[in-house]
Amino acid sequence: MKLVTIDHIPGKEYEVLGIAKGTIVHSKNIGRDFMAGMKTIVGGEIKGYTEMLNEARQIATKRMVEDAESLGADAVVGVRYGSSMVMQGAAEIVAYGTAVKFVYRRMVLDAEGCGCGKAAFCQGFAARDLFCKADGRTHQETLGE
Repeated sequence: MKLVTIDHIPGKEYEVLGIAKGTIVHSKNIGRDFMAGMKTIVGGEIKGYTEMLNEARQIATKRMVEDAESLGADAVVGVRYGSSMVMQGAAEIVAYGTAVKFVYRRMVLDAEGCGCGKAAFCQGFAARDLFCKADGRTHQETLGE
C-alpha cells in the first residue's frame, strides 16, 4: 500500500474510492501521567507523551490502511493526521486520506521493455502484468525475476 501526503501521484492515473480513516484514543498509565506532570515544572520534552503519540499514530495509520484495503485501494493520497485531547492524559489521533485504485492503460513496449528482443510484442496493463506475445512468458519471467 502506497501512502503519500501529496494530493496527486505524478505519472499515475487512478479512480477515487472514498475516504480511508483510522482512529484511536490512547492514554498512558497513571504513573507515567504523574511523571509527565512533574516534568512540566522543570520544562523539556515529555518523553512518555511523545512515545504515546508515536504509538497512537502508528496504530491509526495501520487502521487507515486496513480501511483502504477493505475498499480495494492500491494507495492513499493526501494522508493527513489530526489530534485532540479527549481527557487529561488521553489523546485521539485520526489518520485519513483518499483511497484510490490505480487505472492501468494498455501499452506496447519495445524490445528494451522486456528483454525478449522482439519489438512491439510485449503489452499489458501495468509493469507487473506485462506478458510477451512472442513467447507467452510474463514480463517478470522474461527478465528472470
